[in-house]
This record gives sequence, structure tokens and C-alpha cells, in this order.
Amino acid sequence: MSGPCSPSAARKPGGAGAKLFGLPAYLKKEGRPHDAGKKTIALVYGVGGVVRGRSRTNPVTGGRTMGSESVAKAIRNAVADDDVAAILFRVSSPGGSYVASDTIWREVVLAGKAGKPVIVSMGEVAASGGYFVAIPASKIVAQPG
Repeated sequence: MSGPCSPSAARKPGGAGAKLFGLPAYLKKEGRPHDAGKKTIALVYGVGGVVRGRSRTNPVTGGRTMGSESVAKAIRNAVADDDVAAILFRVSSPGGSYVASDTIWREVVLAGKAGKPVIVSMGEVAASGGYFVAIPASKIVAQPG
């Protein structure tokens, strides 16, 4: 084999004494990254207008709602799970009900108090209640626009 992925091309930056070995040998030597522990990151989606009750998808339009009951329960479940080290909360919402947003906001606060960091990743839209639920997060990641 020749080209940029050939063994000789791989040895070149490493010098004449470079040794190549395959993935099985590497894993045997270095171990698998997930062998060190069983901690996981919970992913919670908050997509659509913020409403009281359960999250729903409109079968006709495909539009979704961020139901306070569903999202709050998902965050509570992640906090209660000892295997969860942190919560990634993906928010893409134009806002909506203040009461529903406040319910979700409270669960984010309680997660932090329980020692579970919440990292909010802002989606395409994050306005009003969409950013309100992110305020108590440990970190907020958003595109500049």
C-alpha cells in the first residue's frame, strides 16, 4: 500500500525507529477508555415551545413542544442515577409558558445543588423561556449568532 495512509507514510513523522501496531495491540497496551469507570453523561432534549405538561410532537406539522413535566422528569431521573456524572441539556426553543419554564429552571437548579453539573447546549433557537431554563446551568455553550 502506498499513499498518505501507508505504513511508510505513517512511519515518516515518527522517524526511523517508529514502530507500528494495530488497534487490538494498542487497546491491549493502553486499555479501553470506558474501562476506567461506568460514569455516563445524560442527554436531555428541550425542543420546541415551552408548555406545561408532557412534551409532544404534532403528527401533522412535525412541530415539537418542550413539556415541563417531561423535561423536569428527565432531569430528576438523571440526578437520581448514580452512574450519571453530568447532564447535557440541549435547548432549542423560542420560549413559551413562564410557569413551565420555571418548573424546568427549578430542576436545573436542584441538579446543580445535588452535585450534577448541567451543561446547556443552545440549538438553533434559544429565546425567552429557552434561555431562562439555561440560566442556572454550570456552563452554557452557544454559537455566536
